[in-house]
Amino acid sequence: MNEFLIVHSSILPPCFLTVIKVREYLHQHPNENVKDACQKFAISRSTYYKYKDLVFLPNKNASRKAIISLALKNEQGNLSNVLNALSVANANILTISQALPINNIANVNISLDISKLQTELTMIINELTKIKGVINASLINIE
Repeated sequence: MNEFLIVHSSILPPCFLTVIKVREYLHQHPNENVKDACQKFAISRSTYYKYKDLVFLPNKNASRKAIISLALKNEQGNLSNVLNALSVANANILTISQALPINNIANVNISLDISKLQTELTMIINELTKIKGVINASLINIE
């Protein structure tokens, strides 16, 4: 089942568009804080944080980037297996950030250029969770 839908904004709760406005405002005004931006647009901070990584405007000019987060068992070859799977899916790896393993689990964030994917990103993430040593994989953000 696909996790993403394209719907007309008229059927969505107004808070979704407001969340997008707040996020864009914060991007354009990096010295502003979330509290003040939410007050400016009359939205609660909890609503903003609940939806900020889930609602997006389509951008036809975007280069299509995504950030995924993984929890991996701290075993040799696990990250390599993930990177190979991403390569097979035609995802271009831009950056990798790995934290020190705690309780034998390494948290890894990978930023990707997804402009040449042959498969939907959600399907790729689902496939990553099936790789031995991958505890969890999730989409953090997409452009």
